[in-house]
Amino acid sequence: MGTLQAEETMASEREMSAPAEPPSGRAGKPSARVSRAPRAQTIAASTIAVGLPRAGALTDALLAVATPYETLALAAGVARRRLEDGLARVLAGTGTGHGAPASSAPRPPVLRIGHYQVARAGDGTLTPARSGAGGRDGRASSFRWTSRAARRPIGLAALRAGLDGRAATPADAVAAVMADPCDPLGVGRTGPGSAADWIASLAPPARAVVAAEAAVWATRLWTAADWGRLPPDRLVVGGPDRWWRWSGPSGTCRVAVRGRADIRVAVEPEHGGLRGAHLVVLDGVPGAATRQALLLSALVDAFSARREQEPSPAPPRVIGWWPDCGKSWVVLVDARTLVATADAVLDTARALLSAGEPGGAEKERG
Repeated sequence: MGTLQAEETMASEREMSAPAEPPSGRAGKPSARVSRAPRAQTIAASTIAVGLPRAGALTDALLAVATPYETLALAAGVARRRLEDGLARVLAGTGTGHGAPASSAPRPPVLRIGHYQVARAGDGTLTPARSGAGGRDGRASSFRWTSRAARRPIGLAALRAGLDGRAATPADAVAAVMADPCDPLGVGRTGPGSAADWIASLAPPARAVVAAEAAVWATRLWTAADWGRLPPDRLVVGGPDRWWRWSGPSGTCRVAVRGRADIRVAVEPEHGGLRGAHLVVLDGVPGAATRQALLLSALVDAFSARREQEPSPAPPRVIGWWPDCGKSWVVLVDARTLVATADAVLDTARALLSAGEPGGAEKERG
């Protein structure tokens, strides 16, 4: 079975599709184009063959070189100033940014903007009922762990166990993680409301259901890449989500942008360009506004430079992978795409504020 080769283009706006070898299914059609959408390259394969022919293509994309260091560093500064200026104007226009909060006033509300909110705002389906927003005091709606929500943190911990040699198969790795979820090598933080405490509280039948879903999720990611080709000292599997936070001029409203990536191959200079990428595993199928949402992890990393004169830590590309439909997008990170993503965040903030819901909460968790 041959390895799928993905052909990359830096100037074209169209998507490129390449069938898996041998073809055993039919990939979905590319989603509709949206305004200011970063260009994306499609790697198409059937869900039956998702693990084998795709591994080479995804690994190549994770290790490919693109975008000069200086270009991303400059683009990060431009995008950040554009977003900060835009947020200040939006808050001023809604009256949220006027007046200093009284000492007895409740804590300023927070606009929490992640992949879900940006994608829904981009395709016009972000409403107060679907945003996961709380009331006007900024309190987020309650979150409840389910087998679907827990499969990602369990699956990532299982993959780490496999890469470390602590488990031979995804099923063994999931069983080891669930046997002691509060272990430092487990699903992450512990304490009230955490995935670790929720897993520990499950009855045996419920634990079996959770383990089954997590094993499927972990198996897909386990077989998605040629892990032996990825440098272990530059590979991050899971880990805490990263945030970029901004406060309005008067401190009466705050914005928190979430950058989520399941796999990070750390940025490394090479031959005048940058090597590295983020891989984001997503459910279902890509939508019309998915490109901007994919780049949130790169945008947050780009804004994380401690000083503007430092090189940007953003990766040169972000890969979105939908194992449910066997489809992946490779989106290049450059000046245009960073600015487009900053504009998408601004549009999302405007949509949440215009709906009168300053407490937009993240839909996904883990």
